[in-house]
Amino acid sequence: MNRRDDWMTVGEVAQELKIPPARVYRLIRDTEGPLPAHRITPRTIRINRDELRAWLDTRKTPRTEADSML
Repeated sequence: MNRRDDWMTVGEVAQELKIPPARVYRLIRDTEGPLPAHRITPRTIRINRDELRAWLDTRKTPRTEADSML
């Protein structure tokens, strides 16, 4: 069962990721690997915290040996 605190608003996601809310909306509309979001009403979108974490894990780029030398 999902609890209320498992769901985040676009503004909360923006704060967590330190990006503008407009960027969160663009990530939701992205055609290649969109940020999973759920439209609750025509004007309300919520992002599940676990889905956000999983999505972020898929977007991480692995560090190469050259990166670690910097």
